[in-house]
Amino acid sequence: MLTFDNVKKDFGGHEVLKGVSFDVEDGETLVIVGPSGTGKSVSLKHMVGLLKPSSGDILFEGKSIIGLRGKALAEHRRNFGMLFQSGALLAWLTVEQNIALPLIEQRKLSVKEIEKKVKHSIELLGLEGSEAKRPSEISGGMKKRVGLARAIVMEPKVVLYDEPTSGLDPVMSRHIDKMILDMQEEFGITSIVVTHDLHSAFSIGDRVAMLNKGKIVEIGSPEEFVKSEDPFVQEFIKAQFSAGHIEGIKL
Repeated sequence: MLTFDNVKKDFGGHEVLKGVSFDVEDGETLVIVGPSGTGKSVSLKHMVGLLKPSSGDILFEGKSIIGLRGKALAEHRRNFGMLFQSGALLAWLTVEQNIALPLIEQRKLSVKEIEKKVKHSIELLGLEGSEAKRPSEISGGMKKRVGLARAIVMEPKVVLYDEPTSGLDPVMSRHIDKMILDMQEEFGITSIVVTHDLHSAFSIGDRVAMLNKGKIVEIGSPEEFVKSEDPFVQEFIKAQFSAGHIEGIKL
């Protein structure tokens, strides 16, 4: 579905992506992990055309997106929903209005059709009773759920998650993991998740990719990932799993 082909990105002489290549299959959950500043979020921005690579190519459903402009780029972006790290909710709008916003901006649906889609998203994410609340009146975990409801209300083919468990306690983080899995099961959505949280990565990922210093140094299933011979990968794993095992997998 999505291909990065030797993608490089340079910001004022500083090369952030140094030849990144990977494929994401239809219906797959790919989790990209790695330290801060290594290009994880930069990669997400390339997928929706917010950034253009300095060299290399990015293909969606077999077609390059590099040259897309105007209406063609807007049409490409409709294939994607995005859950931002902060939730990115508008403070002056209610929960219901935040979720409805992408549908209203599209200007293609009637009020009744918008209400029906918003209600469905609210029910899927268990947000009943919070429709009239504003972001300042709900918890951090609920803000993430509202952000996801807004991301899926357009019924995208792909959902991008930027640090979905950041700032949440372990219990709420596992709730967010379940939410991501539920969305994949409900809609068959392709998911690409950027995170530091290996507990989350191994729980939700069909494959896990390690991005370090602008390059993919490991990619594979969680079982394959933990057996990586790359020393940085092993250091990253052991920093989060000090007990030396991951759900029965010995490191």
